[in-house]
Amino acid sequence: MVTVLNEKNINPLTQPLFLGEPLGTQRYDILKYPIFEELYNNQEEFRWRSEEVSLIKDKNDYFSLSDEERFVFDSNIKFQTLGDSMLSRSIGALSNFVTNTELEQCMHTWANFEIIHSRSYSWIFRN
Repeated sequence: MVTVLNEKNINPLTQPLFLGEPLGTQRYDILKYPIFEELYNNQEEFRWRSEEVSLIKDKNDYFSLSDEERFVFDSNIKFQTLGDSMLSRSIGALSNFVTNTELEQCMHTWANFEIIHSRSYSWIFRN
């Protein structure tokens, strides 16, 4: 059974990345894989919101495209939205098997960026 918080005293340095003991307290002072801490910090530096980007020029450019070009553009955005939707959800599902809090943190951040991508595509369509 999966637990939200393993109450056992588990040494995080002895656990594999996947399929070990259920996760306990999230501790980032004891790192088995310091590279995940670096990755997380890099991910956080790239956080942004789609609404920060003005699409006024893009909107004007879009209407200057031919019907065929608009079809290709719209199809591409729809395909990317589908892909990022599936990816963000599958990362979350895969994280159920993670037994390393450092990797768990990176995976949740990664999934959030896929959501940001999907929201950006919606921002493009709204504009």
